[in-house]
Amino acid sequence: MNSFQLKYHKCRVLVAAFIGIPLIGALLMLVILFCLPLDTPIWAISILILFFLALMIVALQWVIKTQIFVACDVELDKNGIKFAIKHNTLFYSKKSLHFSWKNIYSIEEKFSNQNGDYYYAVKFSEPSFSANFSIKEQHEAEAEAFFKQLRQLQENQNQSESHFPKHYKINGNNILATN
Repeated sequence: MNSFQLKYHKCRVLVAAFIGIPLIGALLMLVILFCLPLDTPIWAISILILFFLALMIVALQWVIKTQIFVACDVELDKNGIKFAIKHNTLFYSKKSLHFSWKNIYSIEEKFSNQNGDYYYAVKFSEPSFSANFSIKEQHEAEAEAFFKQLRQLQENQNQSESHFPKHYKINGNNILATN
């Protein structure tokens, strides 16, 4: 069994933050603007709007860096994958998850435009969701070892089990994917 320190996130949570935080900020800004007297100078309204825009940008960056992309410990062994989130977050209620290789139906390497590096999307069938693992700062070598071992374990699992459902296939990179 090998343990790795990585970053974990779910795409649904990231998209919700990208939509929710600006929406909440804009609604709060509009409530405050509607409460201002009609004779409020334009420069004061402009400063208030710029302040709220800056506040939304800072809040969104803080949430993404500390609450969505979170540090986790990942363990791989012959039975499956286990990961545990290290710190409390606003968005992830389950701190520790374990899945057997049979419960994993897709492992894909993807490129992140936001960070400019690669991450692995591991899709589970029960419960149905996708976990994304990326490199944690100052743990690049450890992440590369994780990615390599994840591919090897998945390849071994694919070779040992030949009874996949018909709608699953192994793509050119020896990574299990759906049609």
